[in-house]
Amino acid sequence: MLSQMGARTKIRADIQALRGIAVGLVVLDHFKIGPFHQGFLGVDIFFVISGFLITRIVTSEIDAGKFSFAEFYSRRAKRLLPAVYVTIILTSVASIWFLDSVEMASLTAQTWGAITYTINFVLWSQVGYFDVAAGLKPLLHLWSLAVEEQFYIIFPAFLVLVPKRHRHRAIALAAALSFIACLCVVSFSPTTAFYLLPTRAWELMLGAFGALIATRPRWTSVAYWPALGVLVAVPIVGTGMPHPGIDAALVCLATLVIILAERGKIVETYPSRMTLQKLGDISYSLYLVHWPVVAFLNNAFGMEPPIAIRASGLVVSIALATGLHLAVEEPGRRLSLRRLRLASTAMLIGLMAAAVQIAAQAYARGRVDLAHLKRPNYGLDIACDNYIFENRNECRTSAAPTALIWGDSYAMAVASGARYHLPDGLVQATYSACPPFIGYAPYAPARDDADLVSKYCIAFNDGVEKFVLQERSIRTVIIAASFWQYTVPGFKMMRRDGAGTARVEASDLDTTERILVDEIHRLRLAGKHVVVVAPPPGVDEENLVCNERLATKRVASYANQCEQSAELYFAGSVGVGRLMDSASKAGAAVVRLSDVTCNETVCHTLIDGVILYRDSGHLSYDGAKKVFDILSEAGRLPPPFR
Repeated sequence: MLSQMGARTKIRADIQALRGIAVGLVVLDHFKIGPFHQGFLGVDIFFVISGFLITRIVTSEIDAGKFSFAEFYSRRAKRLLPAVYVTIILTSVASIWFLDSVEMASLTAQTWGAITYTINFVLWSQVGYFDVAAGLKPLLHLWSLAVEEQFYIIFPAFLVLVPKRHRHRAIALAAALSFIACLCVVSFSPTTAFYLLPTRAWELMLGAFGALIATRPRWTSVAYWPALGVLVAVPIVGTGMPHPGIDAALVCLATLVIILAERGKIVETYPSRMTLQKLGDISYSLYLVHWPVVAFLNNAFGMEPPIAIRASGLVVSIALATGLHLAVEEPGRRLSLRRLRLASTAMLIGLMAAAVQIAAQAYARGRVDLAHLKRPNYGLDIACDNYIFENRNECRTSAAPTALIWGDSYAMAVASGARYHLPDGLVQATYSACPPFIGYAPYAPARDDADLVSKYCIAFNDGVEKFVLQERSIRTVIIAASFWQYTVPGFKMMRRDGAGTARVEASDLDTTERILVDEIHRLRLAGKHVVVVAPPPGVDEENLVCNERLATKRVASYANQCEQSAELYFAGSVGVGRLMDSASKAGAAVVRLSDVTCNETVCHTLIDGVILYRDSGHLSYDGAKKVFDILSEAGRLPPPFR
C-alpha cells in the first residue's frame, strides 16, 4: 500500500508529495500532534494512490501481452516484505521491555496475521470483552497493508478476465457496490466496515478508475486547489459521520482529482512541496515504524504521553524510517533472486519473525503472567455461570454450606474472595448480567433473543429464591451485583407484574429500590440473615494499563494514572449509595468494597502489588481475595464472615 509502486513506472513528484501528505496526516494524528484529529484519513489517500498506480502498471502489461502473475507477485514481495519483516522482528524484540503477557499473546496473533496478510481479520476478531486496547497493539497499523495485499490477489485477475472495452464499467460497478456495502455495514458494525476488504475496496477501485482515464480532464486544473483544500480541511474538522463513510469519500475524491491534475511542476517549483516529496520517498518505512513507537510509548507512559515524549517519538520514528528505507527497503527492491528462491527465503524469514515473537511471549509469561491474573473471574467454577440454578458440587465449598452468594458476574467475583472468610461454606448462585431481583431483569434490545434472555434471568432468580426459602441449612444470603445501571434511567428492563405478564420499561432507582427491599424483607421473614455487597468502583483503561505496569515494575508514567478519582466515583454512585442505605434500613448488613479500595481522594487499582481488577469493573481472583482479606483485618465484615 505505502510502498513505491514501480521501477518500471516513472515516479511522479506530485504523487510522491501526496504520499508525504498522507503519511504526515497519519503520523501526526497517531502522535497527537497538531489539529489533524482525523489524520487516519491519510490511509484512504494511500488506497487511492495504490489503486491508481497498480492499475496503470497491470493494464499496460496486459495490453502489451507481457503481464505475468508470477512476476507481479515477485515484484510485490521484494518491495514489501524486507521492510515489514524487519519491522516485525524489531517490534517483537522491543516488546520484551514494553508489553505484558496479555499484550504479548495479542501481539503473537498479530504477528501471524501480519506475515500471512490476514491481520485485518485478526484485529477484527480481537474486538471483545477481554481485548487489549487498540492503542497498545504494536502491529495494529498493518491492517491496511493486509487489505491492500488481499486486493492485489484478486484485482489483477479481475483485470485479466474483464475485456478492455468493459474495464471502466466493471470497475465503476464494483466500486459502487463496495461503497454501498460500506455505508450499510458502517451503520451497524463500524469495526467490520473498517477492517475488511469488501467495504474498503471502493477506495482502491476509485484510483483504478482514474488510471483508466486516457487523457487528463480539463476540469481537474480548476478543481486542483479546492481538492487540496479538502485534503487538508477534512482531517481537521470532518463531518462527524462514522468512518469509513462520507469523510473518506471526500478525501478519496480529492486525492483522485489531484492525481488526475498532474501538477508535478508545483512540487518542483516550491521547496515546501519538495519536503513533502522527500517525506513521500520514506512513506512506506515511516508508516511501518511509527506505530510500534506510538504503541510502546502508550504502554510506558499511559494512553496520552506528555507532548515532549510524543514529539521525541516522532523524531525517533523519522530517523528509524530513514534508516529502514536506505538499509532495507531500497536494497530489497533491487534483489535479484529467482522466484523460487525468493519465495522460500520470504517464507523462512516470516517463520523466523514468528519464532522471535513466540520466544518473546514465553519470556514475558515467565516474568509476570498477567494473562493468568486477568482471567475471567467465575468465582468457584465456570459451571457456576448458568441460567439454570442447580446446587452443583462445583459451586459449593462444603457438603452443607450455610451461606449462599446470589447475583451476577460481580457476585462471582465476590464469591472468589468471600470463600476464604466463610468457614461453614458457601454455595454460589450466579448468572452473568442477571441481578438478584425477583421479576425484574435487564433487557438488551440489540439482541435477537432479548426476550428469551430476560426471561431466563427471571426464571433463574425464581429458582434461587425457591431454593433459599426451602433449604434450612442456608442461614445467610449474600446479595451482590453491579447495581449501578439499574439506578439510572435509560437502561431497559423486563418487569413481571402481579398477573405474571412481562413488559419492557426503562430502569429507575425507585423501582430497583423497592424490588431489592421487598426481597430483603421476604428473606428475613423466612429467618435468613441478609448481606448486601456494593460493587467495587469502576476504573478506566488508563488505570488498568498503569497498574499493570506498576505490578511488573516497567512503568515510566505517573503514579496518579493508576488511581481513579474518589470524587468522581462517589459522585457517580449516588444511586448505589441510596440502594445500600435502603438495604441497611430493611435489616440487611451492607459491605462496601470501596471502604478499603478508596480514601477521600483516590480509589486504588493496585494494593501491595496485587492487581485488583481484571477489567473496568470486575475484581480479579487475586484482587477479590486481597479486598476481602483487608475487610476482614479491618473488622468490616459482618457475621458469618470471619
